[in-house]
This record gives sequence, structure tokens and C-alpha cells, in this order.
Amino acid sequence: MSAPNASEEMRAGRRSLDGLVGVELVEDWQWLPEVGRWTLLLRLTVDLGESDRIPASTDWHFAVDSQYPLGDIWVSPAKTNGIKVTFHHQRCNRSSQPAVPWRRGNICVDIGVRGLDRSVHNQEPWSATRRLEWYVRRALAWLAAAAKDELMLDGEPFELPDFPLGPDSEFTVAFNEDATTFASWQAIRKRVGYFEYSEPPAIRHASLVQRFLTNGNKVLLEAPWSQTYQLRQPTLKRGVWIRLPQLPVVEPWQAPTTWGELEAACARVGVNLLPLLEQASHLVRDGKRHVGLLGFPLPRNTGEESVQMHWQAFVFPALAYGHEHPRGFRPLPKNQWWLDRRQALSPSSLIEWLESANWSANEISARGRLPQNVRSASFAVIGVGALGSAIAELLARAGVGELLLIDCDTLKVGNLVRHTLTMSDLEKKADAMAARLVGVSPNVQVDFMSGKFPPVLESDLERVRRVDVIVDTTGSDEVISALAAQEWIGPKLVISASLSLGARRIYIFSAYAEHFPAAEFHRLVNPLLERDVGEWKAAGLPWEGVGCWNPVFPARIDDIWLLASATIKEIQATVSTPSAEHHFSVIEQVESKDGFGGLRKVQHRPRANHLQAAIR
Repeated sequence: MSAPNASEEMRAGRRSLDGLVGVELVEDWQWLPEVGRWTLLLRLTVDLGESDRIPASTDWHFAVDSQYPLGDIWVSPAKTNGIKVTFHHQRCNRSSQPAVPWRRGNICVDIGVRGLDRSVHNQEPWSATRRLEWYVRRALAWLAAAAKDELMLDGEPFELPDFPLGPDSEFTVAFNEDATTFASWQAIRKRVGYFEYSEPPAIRHASLVQRFLTNGNKVLLEAPWSQTYQLRQPTLKRGVWIRLPQLPVVEPWQAPTTWGELEAACARVGVNLLPLLEQASHLVRDGKRHVGLLGFPLPRNTGEESVQMHWQAFVFPALAYGHEHPRGFRPLPKNQWWLDRRQALSPSSLIEWLESANWSANEISARGRLPQNVRSASFAVIGVGALGSAIAELLARAGVGELLLIDCDTLKVGNLVRHTLTMSDLEKKADAMAARLVGVSPNVQVDFMSGKFPPVLESDLERVRRVDVIVDTTGSDEVISALAAQEWIGPKLVISASLSLGARRIYIFSAYAEHFPAAEFHRLVNPLLERDVGEWKAAGLPWEGVGCWNPVFPARIDDIWLLASATIKEIQATVSTPSAEHHFSVIEQVESKDGFGGLRKVQHRPRANHLQAAIR
């Protein structure tokens, strides 16, 4: 099969480089069937000033997808006349397979590399005539910054070096480290020991580090997972951990790839690795491969003090075992260690790094979370139907760490048109919803009660009393009366969220008091509910089932989720600034001539009795 021809877009991209200072075309577009990409070989020249970190001129492959200007663009040093060390914002710069003309160390010229923004425009173009040029200019800026050691500046987010993963890296080793556990580690002197980890069936392709122990089996630290994920023997497996005072790197910024490189990197920071490795070897000398963890402290930003531990997982190779020993020596641990250093742990042996990640609550919620004072509060959600399930899930996904779900109903197939649960969850709603939410995060503690509110048992009622915030989503007068009858230990924040028929509006009443003010709640909400019924009289209520008329609450899932999201905003504001004065809000959808016009909020406080007039 003949090689394809370069597209006109690719030729236009190459022509855009004509006359670009510091850029020389070494080889035009070539098709590489081994990787299914086109590559353009360029020689890049930068002014290094007084730096001698890299050569002034180096060769680079710019590999593009056949759909250029779409697709990824790889920028990698050539095997011939390319850089051979690894810098910041670069993959580990090892050699690649023989048929590929570039090394593995493709560089990051993404817009997130803040150090390049000073000299190159930060908006990636997508036209054929500009995109390749943009990447070439960014590569030139990357080389200039690398020469001056300015790829990672003080104050910028700290970046780990790229740890090249081994063939057995199909799963992630997840640990749970934050500022609190870091303080605990600061008081621990041990440098080597066991760790125990679990492989929960609910989490695919991942292991959870449960606790760290000394070599004498004394527990040093337990991971703060939620109760669901705090597993114990006999399900736990064991590995070995080694803790270093500093991140070991091969300069400028390469993760060690062999045991010899790791030993040398440790020596540069004043650590003798061999005694630590020897201690670890005695803990796992059983002829099997084990998971290992190499730990070191990390800062949040470059140049700042360390704030948390990082554990990089690796495969501790199978060591000399049983009668294996050097010829002429007895099978003693010290002699087997001598054999390990010449075979499994020899300086030239590759380290098999594994994928590892920090799954602490702060880390995994960083993409979007509620404020800390809301996340740290415990919530009880009474009613996990359409509205309650959406609110509970939004709270769990936004970082709330403790939820209690209360509902007596069983999920029906008809509920699924607007519920977060599925066909596999046709059981008690509270049970099924709790099982769903513990799958959202290993750090959320979800408890449930499958029964009415208030619970019959005093022990169950005590569970409700312990929570900080109660959210009622039932729309039930019976529940409102039960809340009013409860005597809390001090003020309790209770929030009631009720949907109008058709979910055009939601009514949110909150009170921070020792007794829920049911009379005031009804005074404000009942006239609005009566108006809702009047609005639906002409159209009639929908029904389901055969035989006796079975009216159902009319509401579409998109309307419910929209108003549930608005309720979360109200909950955030109320929890952040609780007030002894109760608060009532109406949030309603607005129609415009173009259709949906957004949400509008009508707010009411007890001293301003203008709500009915405002809504009418």
C-alpha cells in the first residue's frame, strides 16, 4: 500500500514557517505508518545567552494527525541532534521504538504553561496557516525558557516530573493525603514499613491505600476514607512503603527510570537509598511481586513550603527467595540482598512505575465544590424522590462529606423519568440512593433510614438530631407538622423546598430555631400552592395506571434539576450566614418571546408582607 499524500492544509502549514527566525526545514512531511501520523522535521535555533544547558540548535519532529489542522500535535526531540535530557513540561525523554525517529520526550506547549505566555500569544489558533506556526513559536519559547531554567517559576503550580508507567499500570493506586495527614507524617520518624490496600469491587481498576504500618505491624496512619471504603482484613493486601525527605529527580527534571538513577537522585539530596531498599526487601521477600510506594513531600506552588505527602506507586520486583542465593554462600538475608542488587534491583534494572493519585476530598472536588463551611456541615435530606434525589446528589458531588437520607417509599418504574436512580434500583429509595452516592466519592459518608419522618426509634431520632442541616423535600404537611413537634438541642437549621405543580416554581423556606415555625410556613406557602392548583384546573392533572384515577405530580426532569440547582444556591447562602429570622424565597422560571428566559427570584422576609402582591 502506497503512502498517502500530504494534504493542502499540511502544505499550507509548512509554508507558514517560511522566513520564521530560528526555524530551518530539515525534512518535509513524511508519513509514519507505525504511529499513523505525519511528521515534519525542523531545526530550531535559540539565543541561549550564557546558558550551556542545551545546544543552540536542535532538531524536532512536529507530528500531526491526518486531519490537520484538527487533532493533536506532538512536539518531540529527534533521536539524532535532539535534546536527550528531560526538562519541566516534558514527558520523560527516553528513546522510543526503533522505527520512530523521535524520542518519547514530547514537550508541553499548551496554553497552561504560564512561563511561555510572556513571549508568545496565549490563544491557540485552529486554521491551517496559523496552527503549526503557533506550535513552532511555542517550541522556540519553550527552548529559550529551558535554557534559562524558567520553565517552572516560583509561585506557579508545582509540577511533578513524568513517571513513565510500566506494563502493569492498568490500575490506579489511590492514597488520601492532605494538610492534616501531612502534620501527622511530620511527627513520624519511620522511613520504611508496610502499607495495606484494598480493591473495592465498586471501584474499577483502582486500589485504595488504607493504612501505613511499621515493619512491626504498628499502625502509623489510617487513611480518612468514608466508612464504606474503610475495609479491613481479610480483604486487604500488603505492600511496602519508603519515605524520602525530598522528591528525587534526575536533573533537570526527569523521574528516575532505573534503580541506579533513583539511588543517584537520592544521594543528591543527602539520602542513602540502599539501606532503605534493603529494609524494604526483607519485608516482601516471598518470591512475588508487590506494590510499593515511594513517598515525598510536595508544595502547592513552586518555591513554597511543602504541604502534603505524595506517594508514587511502583512494582517492587520478585526478590531472591527460599534457597536462592549467590553460589558459594548460604541463603541468608544479607546474601540474598547481595543477589537482589545484581539482578532484580541492579542499578541498570528499570523501575516499573504505576499510576497513583491523591483522592483526598480536597483534591477530587477541586473542579467544583461548595465553600468549606457548607462542605463541613452534615445534612439530612427528608424525601429522596425526584427533587430530593437531585439535591442530595448535588450536595454529594459538590463536596459535602456527611449525608443522612430519609424516605419510606419504594422506587417505581414511573419514577425514573425524573429520578437520578435507574432500573437496577427498584427498591427502597433511601437504600438505593445511599448506594449511588457512596459511588460518587470515597470521602462522602452516606447513611440512610427507610421509614417515615419522624422515626419511631429514639436511636434513629438521635441520628437526625446530630446533623447540622435538615432539608425537607417531601412537600408533605405531615412532615412539616413532625418537624414543628421536634425539640432540638439548641437551634437547628431546617430548610423546606417545595415544587409548584409543573415545576415552574420552587418555594424555599428556612428557619434557624429550636422549633420549626410551621404556622408561618403555611401562611406563606399555602396561598401559592392553591394558586398552582388553579392554574392546572383547565389542563387537568396527568395520571398513570389502569382503573381508579391515579393523578401524579406533573413535572419534567429538566425543570426539577434546574430548580434543584437553584435550591443549592439558596442552601449555600443560608448555611453560610444562618439567621434567627426565618427566610422565604420563591424562584420561578421566566418565559420570554424566545422561549425560556431564565430564573427569577422573589424574596420575602416576615416584616415585608408583599409576597402575594409581588407574585400576583
